[in-house]
Amino acid sequence: MKTISSGPVFKRKNEINAIEDKHPKKDNCTWSELTDAEVWSAYKHGNKEAFIHIYKTYNELLYNYGMQLCLNHELVKDNIQETFFYLQRKSKDLADVQSIKYYLYKILRRKLIAAVEQERKFQSSDEFGTRKFGIIISPELKLINSQLDEERKNRLRQALNKLPERQREAILLFYYEGFTHDEIAQIMGLKSGKYSRKHIYRGVSTLRDDLVALLILILSTHTHT
Repeated sequence: MKTISSGPVFKRKNEINAIEDKHPKKDNCTWSELTDAEVWSAYKHGNKEAFIHIYKTYNELLYNYGMQLCLNHELVKDNIQETFFYLQRKSKDLADVQSIKYYLYKILRRKLIAAVEQERKFQSSDEFGTRKFGIIISPELKLINSQLDEERKNRLRQALNKLPERQREAILLFYYEGFTHDEIAQIMGLKSGKYSRKHIYRGVSTLRDDLVALLILILSTHTHT
C-alpha cells in the first residue's frame, strides 16, 4: 500500500503560519488520552502540538478514504494538504467539533469532488469522459486485507464494486469507518440519517448468500479488534 509521510511536510510552507503553544498539554497526559473536543479546543487556542497530533492521527486515514473516492494518487495527496491548509487558515474561526475524523472526512470529500470536476474541464473526453467519479473498493482497502483466500477477496470486491456509488460509500463509512448514520448523511450531503440507512440496507440486500455472511464477518471482526 502506498503511504504518505507521517509528519506535516507541506508543499507551500509559506501558507502555514507559526503557532504559539499558548495551552501546552500536561506532562502526564498524552494527546491520545484526550477527547477530540479537548484536542480541537487546544488547536483552536494555538497549540502547535495539537495540530501535529491531528495531522499524524488522520493523515493516513484521509489518504485511504480519499483513494476510495478517487484513484488519482497525486490528486488525493494534494487535497489532503489542502484540507490541512484550510485548518491553518481558518483556525480562529473553526466551530467546535466532537469528532475530528468526521470533520476532516467531510472537508476532504468536498474538496476532492470539486477538484475532480475542475480537472474534467481541462482534460480530454477520452481521459475523463467515460470515467465516473465514485468510490471504488480497491485491493488496498484494509477491509479486504483479512485472512481470506484470494478467490473470496475478489468475489467480495467485485460484488461491492457493482453496487451504486452511494451504497458503496455508505457501507464503507458505516461499517469500516464507524460513522453514525447522521454523520454519514452530513459527509455525503444527504438530507438525513434515514437516507444513509436506506443506502446501506439496499446495498447489503443486493449482496447474495455467502457474500453477505462474508462481509458481516469481516466487518464485525474489524469492529471488535
